[in-house]
Amino acid sequence: MKIQVHKLFDIVQEEFQKSAPMQEIFLKSHWENIVGKYSKYSEILWFREGKLCIKVYNSMALQHMYMNKNKILVKIQEYAKKKAIIIEDVKYLLEGKYE
Repeated sequence: MKIQVHKLFDIVQEEFQKSAPMQEIFLKSHWENIVGKYSKYSEILWFREGKLCIKVYNSMALQHMYMNKNKILVKIQEYAKKKAIIIEDVKYLLEGKYE
């Protein structure tokens, strides 16, 4: 029985690594743990092709997050590494200014 459960776990893990929507859900559900205080002022809009797009609620928070982009990216990458999610860049959008 243990062998079958282990194989099932491997299958689920493999599918997770292929599925950007599942990875995005993982990141969204752990957003507060990943970025801490920044989670009060932001949320993940989408994740695709190694790029994470974050909606920021006000211009002051946007400026602060932009100035700390490298630190935030490293935090996100460290957390995402646990699930083999590769994040190469972060894009910020101010709420109401979608592209």
